[in-house]
Amino acid sequence: MRRAALLLAIPVLAVGALVAGCGQGGEATATRSAAGAGTGEGRPTTLFAATTNPGSFRSGKAQILKCDLATGNCQRHDTVDGAAYATSGLQYSQGRVFVRTSATAKKLVACSASVADSCETLLQTFDYVTEPTIWDGRLFFAAPADDGQSTLYSCDAETVRSASECAQVTTPRLVNIAAVGRNAVVGWNRARGELLTCRTDGACSTLGKLWSDPVALRYIQKFGRVYVGFASSTNGQDDNGYYPMWSCAVPGGGCSRLNSLGGAPAAFAGIGDTLYAATQGRILACDPAVPDRCRRFGGDSFTKALQADGDQLIVGTAEEFGEGTSYEGGIYRRPVDGSGGSAIRANDLRGITSLATDATATTSALITTVVRFTPKRSGVVATGRITLSPAPTSGDAECVLPPPELPVTCTSVYPRGATVTLTAVPGPSSALNTWKGAAEKCNEPNGPGSPPATTCTIPLPGDVEVTAGFRPAG
Repeated sequence: MRRAALLLAIPVLAVGALVAGCGQGGEATATRSAAGAGTGEGRPTTLFAATTNPGSFRSGKAQILKCDLATGNCQRHDTVDGAAYATSGLQYSQGRVFVRTSATAKKLVACSASVADSCETLLQTFDYVTEPTIWDGRLFFAAPADDGQSTLYSCDAETVRSASECAQVTTPRLVNIAAVGRNAVVGWNRARGELLTCRTDGACSTLGKLWSDPVALRYIQKFGRVYVGFASSTNGQDDNGYYPMWSCAVPGGGCSRLNSLGGAPAAFAGIGDTLYAATQGRILACDPAVPDRCRRFGGDSFTKALQADGDQLIVGTAEEFGEGTSYEGGIYRRPVDGSGGSAIRANDLRGITSLATDATATTSALITTVVRFTPKRSGVVATGRITLSPAPTSGDAECVLPPPELPVTCTSVYPRGATVTLTAVPGPSSALNTWKGAAEKCNEPNGPGSPPATTCTIPLPGDVEVTAGFRPAG
């Protein structure tokens, strides 16, 4: 049961959320923060890493490594043909690993996550292919089309064997993309100097105007924002010798500088209410939405990749750490509470360029927000609670709204695909006013104007958000 006013913790890689609106019809707007980093988050068991300097696995070609996070054991899983220098944008979903070869960035391959040395080419072009991006089992990538445009591919990550099997639409030229839903991506259009939101029906709209090519582009669902890192300081008004980091709200648009950093941001991850950004010489812990609120989290030199593992960061470095630091190059765990860290694989893996885990392969998060609706001069403060059945595997089984606290947000973790029944239990002199988000279907069950059902059953194909509003009775 959650009685604290504020909690939000979502499996970082989980996908498919249905976002509930708040604040309409006199309801208080829920404020979100973390009551403990990593609370309720899924824990991965397997880590895949792309490396350009494979140390003891050296073969002159890029490697994909498979690591058991319980034991820290890493083994070479695949050697990627045609990628003599580097791989990038590694993604892991539906029992498969997808990676773009970035020596010339012209090839996208898919490898079995269970069978070693079992890779096949999905697409090879004469120009380039974007890094792959995945949302709830959907694989997206883009490649140039005629007349300065791109072909955006959308595929079933579990079954696709060739780009020809994917749904294809023509969009403005996209050179970097991030999935923001099962039917949409955000992509960088160099010719326009814009971030575009493009749907799988081909419709595109401007998310924000930027002026420089991003080297890192990632959507973090829990924050509802796309984060952009630049390799140069020439970006709008931030031509000040630093490397700016920007963020854009999704949906709705609007991009703004988040921070000016002393090194190009190469990777982002979110744990609790904190955004972690990896730069050439350090990792920063930042407010995900408020400019210039960053603190130094670690001194990990040449960090190229970050992943969340509960309340720990998994850090991948492309070079050895700087003089005087406590780690050498490789893959490391770093707890966000500052209690130290440990090596998953060190020394001979100095070329890590990308990491991916299976944190979302088996879990979904139900994010329940309880708010109050208080008409003027009513003199009554509505209260209530939402109970969940069956009980979650972790997190909150009940979300309580007592007076006089602010709205409450609770997180409950279930097996992916579970069905959950929410029951609204109004407090004294209170009544259920409305459902929003994934439970909106349970409003007016007996026709227009009828009161909302006090129980509502919903599926959890991915992360799902629900808002329940209580009002004074009568």
